[in-house]
Amino acid sequence: MVSSDKKILLQLTFAEYEGIGTWYEYLAKYKHFKKLKEIKNILIAGLPQEYGISSEMILFSINGCNITVLDNRKNKLESFKKIAEKFNVADKIKLVYSENLEKFPFKDNSFDLVLNTEVIQRVNNHKKMVQEMERVSSKHIFVFASNAYYYAHYLITKIKTFKLKELKKYCSLKIIDSGYLDRPPWPAGVAISSSKISFTEGSKSKERETYEKENKKDNFLISLIKNIFISITPSLVVLESLCPSPFREMFSHICYVHLIKK
Repeated sequence: MVSSDKKILLQLTFAEYEGIGTWYEYLAKYKHFKKLKEIKNILIAGLPQEYGISSEMILFSINGCNITVLDNRKNKLESFKKIAEKFNVADKIKLVYSENLEKFPFKDNSFDLVLNTEVIQRVNNHKKMVQEMERVSSKHIFVFASNAYYYAHYLITKIKTFKLKELKKYCSLKIIDSGYLDRPPWPAGVAISSSKISFTEGSKSKERETYEKENKKDNFLISLIKNIFISITPSLVVLESLCPSPFREMFSHICYVHLIKK
């Protein structure tokens, strides 16, 4: 059975026309976020380069947190706003446009949690961005980056990647956790539409976006496959941590660091 928060994360995933793979990523990160205490103000320090728009953080607005979203692309900010409106939390979301993601327009210690996912590759000075994240946070900082060892990033996504040891070099504050996450047990690039399964389209599937907007019905087989994956995915995320470290390093989509300011 899928819990309430996990159901909301699934709804948020579908609201941005992403699939089960993105939900898996959101669940993997949620395992870390739900451990944090006394989080009231959150900064999303840039939205992802291509896949998803960090809509999983809207769950925290639903649960009472205030969220500020910083980015240098107005269309991405607008997309985030539309999803927030769908979930009736637009009043808890502040959108901030800034062309410079290496200098944040916020005072020191303004946020309890500062994070971003696959954003660091979009700036020239990676260390400077992390330093800004450290400056404006009063407690926690998470930096999620594309894992350099994962084959799909250089074969499919073409996103700039990072090794974990490289990511750590950009950090000045104490690292209390680091590692790899988001290792779904299916190939990268899988997309499930109303009538077929594609192994080449992935998150770029325009067909999926079209049929969801038009409320097309899944055929029986596709509906069955989706329901099975929705049922087992939360358990697969839990089991991910049991995989041997070399396996996680080679096959996880994301590497991350968790910093704390005391």
